[in-house]
Amino acid sequence: MKIYTDDPAFAESLLEPPPAWRVVSLPDVDPSLRFLASQLFPPPAALRSAVQPGRFWKYLLIVKHAPLSQFDLLIECARADSRLPGGILCIADTGEKLHGFRNRPWRSLSGNLHLSAFLTPGREIPHFQVGFIVLAAVSVLQTLNSLPGLKEQASIKWVNDILLGGAKVSGVLAHTLTQGKTVTAAALGIGINVESTPALTPDPFVFQAASLRDFAAPTSPCNRKWVFARLIRMLEKNYRRLLAGEYQPLLEVYRQHSAVIGREAAIYSDPPDAAPQEVRRGKIRAIGENLELFLENSDVPVTRGRLAFLPREA
Repeated sequence: MKIYTDDPAFAESLLEPPPAWRVVSLPDVDPSLRFLASQLFPPPAALRSAVQPGRFWKYLLIVKHAPLSQFDLLIECARADSRLPGGILCIADTGEKLHGFRNRPWRSLSGNLHLSAFLTPGREIPHFQVGFIVLAAVSVLQTLNSLPGLKEQASIKWVNDILLGGAKVSGVLAHTLTQGKTVTAAALGIGINVESTPALTPDPFVFQAASLRDFAAPTSPCNRKWVFARLIRMLEKNYRRLLAGEYQPLLEVYRQHSAVIGREAAIYSDPPDAAPQEVRRGKIRAIGENLELFLENSDVPVTRGRLAFLPREA
């Protein structure tokens, strides 16, 4: 795996063992990666590179501060240049214009993990419209549940939030590019509050935020280095399963760790420029093949919107 960074000290906080760096310029970057690198490392950034073993993930681009969303940038670069290779990871310590679903702002704090990944399946993938959200959410879930002291504590709130103790610790994004029935590219965006808990104004949809450090055991290896290494292994494993046609087993993990099945909830509209309005409410009885929700009081599935938990009965 080739690594590029503008801050070796930050990069070494994520990597084991620390690599041997050399100074490079943009023309030294692999041609297929050069346009992306020019956007991530604009002049006068001092660019350094290193190589570490790794067969699946080919490139790791690490920036101290990202002026733009790396998730959005990967999508833009893929649209502009079909040569962009799969197996790219991008990480920022902090950043501006980072966002969650529907461009809702994501507050980036140093100590947390802000990761984007780029993949090029080049084949037809059943359920691809939701498959990559499932892939990302399950990979985060499994990473958190493997952290000592957190076994089986994490859950998934429909559709793309990861919770611990009812508080949001992570969110995931996915975007695919297709040509006919072929999925040519997929970008994943993952934010995990590892060491720092962002302050937020509670609303019906995200009542509380938390970080892994709030829940991990005192002796737990709860830091970005551990979480990053574990997460990229989970992403690789589950991506291979998705390519092998194992969407259903991944979906079952998503369902089994759902925070919403069996809960009373209200479903709100999610307009881009207006206040959300409640449109449905009831007990969630099931999650369908394409992540649609089924309520006990209706056979009409919920396919979009925002979910707010209703108070549990005393």
